Amino acid sequence: MIRKLTANAPVGQLIGYARVSTDGQDFASQVDRLRAAGCTKVYSEKQSGTKRDREQLQAAIEYVREGDTFVCIKADRIARSTKDFLDIIDKLNAKGVALRVLDQPELSGEGATAQMLRTILAAVSEFELSLIRDRMSEGRKRAKASGAVFGRPKKIDAKAAKTVKMLKKDEKLSVPEISIRTGLSVASVYRALRA
Repeated sequence: MIRKLTANAPVGQLIGYARVSTDGQDFASQVDRLRAAGCTKVYSEKQSGTKRDREQLQAAIEYVREGDTFVCIKADRIARSTKDFLDIIDKLNAKGVALRVLDQPELSGEGATAQMLRTILAAVSEFELSLIRDRMSEGRKRAKASGAVFGRPKKIDAKAAKTVKMLKKDEKLSVPEISIRTGLSVASVYRALRA
C-alpha cells in the first residue's frame, strides 16, 4: 500500500519492527500497536537486543525502500548499544528511510537535534544494560557464596549410579530394561554406567 504524501504521513510504507528478549516474553502488544499506527508489514522476533545479527531486524532493513518509514515502539527494541543503534540509523538514512519511534517521538525526524537525542538515548540504554549485567553478576556471586548451585541439577546421584551398575552387573539387564525399571532415560543410564 502506497501512502499519499500529506503533512502528517510519509510517502511510502510504514514498516514495523517488534522485539522481546526472551521466550517468556510476548511481542503481541508491540505488533498490535505497530499495526494500529499504520504499519503494513511488521517484522518480529524473540532475540536479545545485544545480538547484532538479528534475522528479522536485518530482513526489515533489507525490505524497506526509499520513502518508507521504519517504525518501532522504543529505541531499545532496535539495539542496546550506542554503536549498533547509530549504525542501524545510518543504514536507514543511506536508503532514504525515515525512523519513527512511537513512545519517543523526539527521536523521529531528521536534523542535528534528532541525531543528538538518538545518540544520548542510545548511550543511556547501553548504560542501563551495563547496570543490569552488573546487578545480575553481583546477585550470582552472593547466591554462590550462600551455597546456591547454578546450572542443570544432576539427575544421577551416587546412589542411583550404584543401583544402575548393580542392575547391569548382577541382574544382567539391558540398558533399555534398566531405563524402564529405574525411570531414568537411556542416556542417563549410560552416564550412570560411565560414572
